[in-house]
Amino acid sequence: MYQNSTDIQRKNRQTLKRILRYIRPYRGLVILSLGLSILTVGLTLYIPILTGHGVDAIVGKGQVDFAGLLSIIISIAISISVTASAQWVMNHINNKITYHIVRDLRIQAFNHLQELPLSYIDQHSSGDLLSRVISRSVQGGLWITIMNNLNVAAVAVLADIPCVLLAEGVEAPEDLCEKCAEEGIFLLGSDRSAYELAAAYAQNQP
Repeated sequence: MYQNSTDIQRKNRQTLKRILRYIRPYRGLVILSLGLSILTVGLTLYIPILTGHGVDAIVGKGQVDFAGLLSIIISIAISISVTASAQWVMNHINNKITYHIVRDLRIQAFNHLQELPLSYIDQHSSGDLLSRVISRSVQGGLWITIMNNLNVAAVAVLADIPCVLLAEGVEAPEDLCEKCAEEGIFLLGSDRSAYELAAAYAQNQP
């Protein structure tokens, strides 16, 4: 039992190290996001304090510190505005970090696919690979592939992929060209490897 717990902790540490390795290039954005998070939490806790001060400025009928109350209201308004702005910027930064990490993982995956032996392709039918495309594709994205059968057009339609790029000089058969034209799918070709195309595409993304 102790050994199993130790193994789990060791695997968790290894997983954490791998995650940190992918996050490390964006540590500046991570630090900025954490700073904005602290600012948001601090202002969120400060607003009730200001509200309490506002209540204290109203002693009773005819005993209202209007100048102090106005100052508190302005402070609350500023705090709310800064909190909302900080949250928006923080969400934008987090989305950017997530996008770039996913992009790096995909580029690494493409690089790994280039090194896989042909036996892997033989052991995994095209249907299995196409199913993975459907489940993991990004709507409106670019599909870089070396498969050129008619199923490519069908998967592109199902996954809402408007552009298919055939890599490594793979030629598209006539039936695939006709089906893509019929479905309004852009069918492109290149002599470059899938990894090179994916890396070039990723560099041009925001």
